[in-house]
Amino acid sequence: MNDKQKIVTIILALICNFTFLLTAQTRQAPVDGAKNLPECIKSHGADSLETRRNMAYFQENWKKKHYVSAYANWTYVFNNAPCSYKSLYQLGPQLLYFMINNARSESERSKLIDTLFLIFPARIKYFGEEAFVKGSWAYYLSKHQPEKVPEIMGMYNYYFTYQKTRIDGNYVRDYLRNAINAQKNEQFTGEQLCALYKVLRDTARSYETRTMSDTTEYKFYWTRVIADLDQLMTLYPKCSANDFNFQRGGMTEPKTRILLFVNPFKYLKTPDHLQYIKPS
Repeated sequence: MNDKQKIVTIILALICNFTFLLTAQTRQAPVDGAKNLPECIKSHGADSLETRRNMAYFQENWKKKHYVSAYANWTYVFNNAPCSYKSLYQLGPQLLYFMINNARSESERSKLIDTLFLIFPARIKYFGEEAFVKGSWAYYLSKHQPEKVPEIMGMYNYYFTYQKTRIDGNYVRDYLRNAINAQKNEQFTGEQLCALYKVLRDTARSYETRTMSDTTEYKFYWTRVIADLDQLMTLYPKCSANDFNFQRGGMTEPKTRILLFVNPFKYLKTPDHLQYIKPS
């Protein structure tokens, strides 16, 4: 190969590499309120080439399920260019979930859990979608710090109040599961638990109705969610999913009583430092 051919080969290699860096990464700009933050003025950080390189390797390692290597790339971008890519936050919780479950020591696991819970407030700060993110945040909090029932309940309350589309059936189940724990800890009354059960069951039922014409397995997804909700409530036989009357001492209270509890979370006792926006 002569010198001219070598130069052409090098140029073509550079073009291919640059094209890969551009096409391998889909980027969504931060929300307006974040664009002027110091860390967002240079969206790709002080070394934009290194950020792009790490993001490209992260995506490649993610596709190949090389999660340990992917975590090293993800960490660089998260620490040095937090405003650069929304996919950093979309894939981050799943990546950290793998790392946590495969931690080599309890100390490492604890640090990884701390890192996981940095992702959610950062995503809200830079890319918005607060309701959607709080649903995911509550779900992972329930997995790794289940004792934080008030925080979990508050985030789920926000999610189900303001997230109008893409409701996740896993969150429906988990919200009720945490409400049952709250009731056992006397943070929720039986009536409030029954009210929440009805709201969540009605939500699942409406999604089941919408997917009746679906030809895929998703058609039965919400039917299974409803069955799971009913199974969780087997210890509470006075919560009727059919007529939904509350029974006390042989007396049946009117169905309209349910209207008193359409926002069950406002009755939950929460630590003073927690601030949640209540529905109007």
